[in-house]
Amino acid sequence: MINSLFTQTSQDEIPQVRKCSSLVLNDMIKLIPSVPEQDLFVIFANFYQDEQDSVRMAGIESCIHFAKALPMNKINEKLIPYIKKFAVDKSWRIRYLVADKLMEISNGIGLENSREHLTTYFCQFLEDTESEVRTAAVRRLQDFGKILDAKTLINNVIPSLVKLQTDQFTYVR
Repeated sequence: MINSLFTQTSQDEIPQVRKCSSLVLNDMIKLIPSVPEQDLFVIFANFYQDEQDSVRMAGIESCIHFAKALPMNKINEKLIPYIKKFAVDKSWRIRYLVADKLMEISNGIGLENSREHLTTYFCQFLEDTESEVRTAAVRRLQDFGKILDAKTLINNVIPSLVKLQTDQFTYVR
């Protein structure tokens, strides 16, 4: 069982304490298998549901660390559902971080998983209502495009890109 002090700080009423605790979680993930992954996932799940963006934002980095520490079957079972939830989070800051860290996430979960699970979200990032999210997605276009086949690029990514030609935000164009 994880240290009770860490568990307490992860549930503290002060958002800054929970945020610090969420950052410490990333270091604890590196200790798998010495630290039981199921205990870490319980704490991670609490952070994911936190009402504060700043606490949830650390979850993207946690996904990257979990991906490095877990075998592929557990990545598929436990981690991919969270990544998908982060990709459609109500907070544009969370979506921005997923778009910005897309290649780190892809490298962690595997390129096949990325093609299967992240392509739809990548296209959504290109069409997001927030210009920062669109900009982050455009910055990852070259690298993410390399893992996709020509059919996916033509049918899924290019239609999203066509819309960006007339984007009001200069950095997106």
